[in-house]
Amino acid sequence: MTRHNDNVTRSLALAALGALAATALVACAPPVGVLVRHRTPALVASDLGKHRLCLEDRDPVSGIEAYQPCRSVGSRDFVQWATASYDQAEMLVAVDRYERWIDEPKALTRWNTLVERAIDVYGSPTEASRERATSWQLVPPSALYWSAHQVGASVVVLAYLTPTAPHHAHIVEVVGFDARTKIARPRQR
Repeated sequence: MTRHNDNVTRSLALAALGALAATALVACAPPVGVLVRHRTPALVASDLGKHRLCLEDRDPVSGIEAYQPCRSVGSRDFVQWATASYDQAEMLVAVDRYERWIDEPKALTRWNTLVERAIDVYGSPTEASRERATSWQLVPPSALYWSAHQVGASVVVLAYLTPTAPHHAHIVEVVGFDARTKIARPRQR
């Protein structure tokens, strides 16, 4: 009987460690703004691949690429996807990376982690970066809380959203590269 209980305990411990490792892997991923410094589609695809996102579709008319999870490895607590928008000259205009979580507390914890990491990497948000994010239309209308960080000529916005149909995202991380971000971009997948 003791041997059976030890095996059950060991199995439960391994399952808990696996779940913790999957969650920790997500929490350790750097903000997408750190990764997306290049403006060519191939380099953006490579950078988003570091988030385990793979190119699914590219619309040549709109210049928008859709990225989905490469495979079902990692946490079952969330799903992520991204879009990359390009202008007519194939220059990257913006990257939007979304996360949908299974429950609100985990989503809020993740958002707080991303904001803390953004402050560590980019410095504190400024009024100028908030004004630029607003004028470039980088803040989604469903944002409950948001933080904007100036990074050279780009702005990184982290927004905690009111989940709305059809995809119910909790978090979006937007990297806008210049005033051209005013072109039409999708807000959600």
